[in-house]
Amino acid sequence: MVQLKGYIDQLRSLTPPDPQRIQAVDGGGFIDSRLQSGEWGPFDNVTEFNKFFGHEYIKNKYSEYRAAFDKVEGRKWRVVFAHGDLGPHNILWRDGKIVAIIDWQCSGWLPEYWEYAKSWYGSQTSEWWELFRRVMDRYDDELEVEHCIGAVVTRL
Repeated sequence: MVQLKGYIDQLRSLTPPDPQRIQAVDGGGFIDSRLQSGEWGPFDNVTEFNKFFGHEYIKNKYSEYRAAFDKVEGRKWRVVFAHGDLGPHNILWRDGKIVAIIDWQCSGWLPEYWEYAKSWYGSQTSEWWELFRRVMDRYDDELEVEHCIGAVVTRL
């Protein structure tokens, strides 16, 4: 995990072409296995990105989730380069070392919390997730918001 954090830190240190814009590597939209709607985005900024995922709507419509959204309201996140689907299924290991990270179609310039939140979905095992969260920069409040969004989606 320490080696993986080093790679993530390298990706996050890259300078985005536009420090506000959420976009795929080619400047276009994204795909995401959780969204069956095809390509989505790009977005002019993180606020528009969060609006797309229903932050304002869910906060105002579902009072049981309001506290989670209140925790992150007003936060400012950097736009960083992220893999977007990081988990053990996309990391090739040999002799305890990472030899490749594969499956980059979800990557792009995203809010800094995105890699952490998306990695929870891709973790596959609680053991991997616990190791991941011990080493990585943590965004637990943002992950809680992602769980609220998921709970609302399963209701629909």
